[in-house]
Amino acid sequence: MELLDELNKYYPDDRRIFVEKVDFVGETPYLILRFKLADYIDEEDGVDQRWKVNIKGFKEANIKAETSTSVECEMEHPLSWQYQDTNTSLYFRGVPEDIWKLYYDLTLLHNKLFEYYLEVDRFLNPVYFDKLLNAGAGLIAKGPHRLMLEYAALLEKHNVKTSMILNKGLNQDLDNSPLIVMFIAKTYIVAEEYNAIRLL
Repeated sequence: MELLDELNKYYPDDRRIFVEKVDFVGETPYLILRFKLADYIDEEDGVDQRWKVNIKGFKEANIKAETSTSVECEMEHPLSWQYQDTNTSLYFRGVPEDIWKLYYDLTLLHNKLFEYYLEVDRFLNPVYFDKLLNAGAGLIAKGPHRLMLEYAALLEKHNVKTSMILNKGLNQDLDNSPLIVMFIAKTYIVAEEYNAIRLL
């Protein structure tokens, strides 16, 4: 993408990138990015560019008003799983020796996959975690199949048995197209394709 090539001409710590405008409801979703160099750069060497990024196959976005030093794109990121995996219910049977250690380990696993982009509670059963686990059996989480496999492996390490049900009826529009996740600081966008056009 031309935008990434342009950004790579400059030292990362000197770059200031932020989302200036978004439109995800129009016929062609897009965002406007502003790219400047840090204030300590001499004025004659300064840069002030605006880029329109047209988005094809838009799925989801979470926009944060934060300045970044980079724009990164990743394929096969866990944020795309919910659009490509069958929705799966994960059930448990048994009580772990230390419920809060299990919750801590689940949080570590979740954060390893999603960093700070999604809360750990997004996929967990909303019932209080300790109350749920002390019950000895039930639905612990629901989400993308690959994520539920990760959760199940962790529960098994805590001597909690698991089983899964694929909720195929909840995934009528699974997308087999490759998806790309674009990251700009804590902003992320999930889509099939991005086309950047320089405006100034």
